[in-house]
Amino acid sequence: MIKKIGLLGGSFNPIHEAHTSVANYFVEHYNGDKVIFVPCNVSPFKSNESIAPNNHRLEMVKLAIENNSLFEVSEFELENSGISYTYQTIDYFKKLYPEDNLCLLVGGDQAENFHNWKNWQYILDNAELYVALRKGYKIPSYDFESYKKATYMEMPFIEVSASEIREKIVNRATSIEFLNPKVKSYIEEHKVY
Repeated sequence: MIKKIGLLGGSFNPIHEAHTSVANYFVEHYNGDKVIFVPCNVSPFKSNESIAPNNHRLEMVKLAIENNSLFEVSEFELENSGISYTYQTIDYFKKLYPEDNLCLLVGGDQAENFHNWKNWQYILDNAELYVALRKGYKIPSYDFESYKKATYMEMPFIEVSASEIREKIVNRATSIEFLNPKVKSYIEEHKVY
């Protein structure tokens, strides 16, 4: 039976509930069979950002998804040195799951710049694109839309960013909304930020 596999990439610096909510929504509303979280080594769009070491970001993802049997994590991009390009990740998973449907899960902000991604047409030829949009927002007309139709997941949106969470951690906030308690404990124990 053909499976529908979601791929959710990102810096996960740190992973938070906005990330996991996209994965949950895909599974629950679009019959996804599983979601693979793919932490990047170096994002082509965030090369200036201060990023936690790979081993910490990987462990935080593992902690955040450990209670969901439909979620797993891949070290593919972390094991490749240099910039992480999504087309290479798609190529890797296409070889791993040749019979299944790969679905790339991205946020609306990422989709706006999708035409700037390296080999974006290859990505669209080999994976379905699922764009997480805030419920009630008008679907934008992205440059790539005429090339291949994306699926727009209108979902309740969690207003949070990893940079806001990092700032709260640095300022020693006692409770941090949208951060898994196990991830928070890990960050504190290992002084990640």
